[in-house]
Parts: sequence; structure tokens; C-alpha cells
Amino acid sequence: MPEDKPGAKKAPAALRSPKESSSVMAETVVNSFIETLKAEATRRGGSLMVADLDNLKSEFSDQIKALTGVFEDSFDAFAKAREMAELDRKRDLPFGRIVIKQFSHLFAERDGFDRVTRRILPGFSLALNMMLGTEAVEECQENCRLIVARMREERGDVFDWDDVYSSQEIGAIVLDTQVKVAAHFADYEKRREWFMELINNHLTPAENSSKNDAEWKLTLGGVKNFLNALLSSLKVITDTDSGKVRIAKRHGADTTDAVCRVLRRIG
Repeated sequence: MPEDKPGAKKAPAALRSPKESSSVMAETVVNSFIETLKAEATRRGGSLMVADLDNLKSEFSDQIKALTGVFEDSFDAFAKAREMAELDRKRDLPFGRIVIKQFSHLFAERDGFDRVTRRILPGFSLALNMMLGTEAVEECQENCRLIVARMREERGDVFDWDDVYSSQEIGAIVLDTQVKVAAHFADYEKRREWFMELINNHLTPAENSSKNDAEWKLTLGGVKNFLNALLSSLKVITDTDSGKVRIAKRHGADTTDAVCRVLRRIG
């Protein structure tokens, strides 16, 4: 087997599971602790006094500092692995990512009774499938996949998701989605209750959330804030006569009227 050249970058070790890594790290700490005690006991004739243990504190502190780097590397590896897995998942589900982009800025708010958090996402995905229909969602998904794949191929290393979000093709898909969602809330009081209940019954687990979000639930005011964000670009379009005509040509006059009523209701 050829020897590694000096300074050569070694391939990273295979990523263990969280359970395996935790076991290895715990074993490392315990073994280090025991070996230090054994070495000190041997040096002192086979036994240790309480004062001897106190004197070992500084040595243990030095070892903790050394092990901290090992722990950080392990945690960083898991964080990066999870991040890459999430990116891969989102690449395969670009439609959801694109729709979520319309309201994801709300997640930055850390306080407020009617705020919206990431815990909304599982329920929103379910609601979107119910409002649009599974087949329509998959059609949007496939269209977005094709658009994103083409843009990746065309732009190569300079590919940027912001270019996807701002493309006219994606904008048309988002607009159709917004119209359908808005129309679904035509009976606003009834539908906001339905949406709030659906979201709150499908929140991400509290243990996977930040401390600020662990007790969070969507409120009726939160539904309004959410819809205002999700439908904001649709509202800009329907604020003009030409925009209303554009919507009516594609979705019909009745749907356009219903959409405008919903936008006024949440505005």
C-alpha cells in the first residue's frame, strides 16, 4: 500500500451515525479520564487522595479543550450532512421551495403573537396539496424541475436560485398557484379556521424547533399575516386594471372577483 505523501490531504473518515459518534466520543472522554487517573495513581504508589484529584483539574481542563475540537468537527460534519440532504431534497421538490420563498421572510420574526414560524411547513405542504390537488401539484413540481434543470445546465457554476425565483416562467407558475390559493379562501372565515387547525395539527416536532418556537401555534392573525405574504405579488397585479384582465383571461371573471374580495379581506 503506498504511503501518504507529507502534507497530502487525507480523505475524510466515513460519517458515523449520531448514535455511533456519541458512543465513540463518550468512550473517548471516559478512557481519557481513567487513563489519567491510573497514570497519576501509579506515579503516587497506587493510590490517590482527594487533594490529588483537585490537582488533576487543570490537566482535565487541558484535555477538555483538546477534545472540544474533536466534538466540534463531529457536530459540524453532521450539520453539513443534514444540510446537504435537505438541499438534495429541495432540489427534487423545487415547486415547494419556490412557493415557500414567497413567505419565508416571516420566519425571521422572533417575537409576536401572530408571527409565523418554520413549524408551519409540514401542514402547509399538506394544505397546498388539498387546495390545488395532488395531480396539479405534481405537474407544477415537474415543470419547475425542468426549468431549474435547464437553468442549471445553462448557467453552470454561476447558477443561483435567485435567478429561478425571478424568472418569468417560474413567476407564471407562482401566479397560478396564488390565484388558486386565494380562491380557496373565498369563504374566508370558514377557510381560515380550517387552515389554522390543519397547520396546528401538523407542526414540526417541538424538540426539533428553537426554544422560541417550541410552544408556537398558528393564530387567526397569523393566518392573515401568512396569506398577506404568500399572496403579496398577486395583490400587486390585481391592483391594476390590466392585471385583473390578465387574471380573468386565464382563470375567468368569477374567480378573479373572488380573488380580489379575499385580497381586500386580508389587506
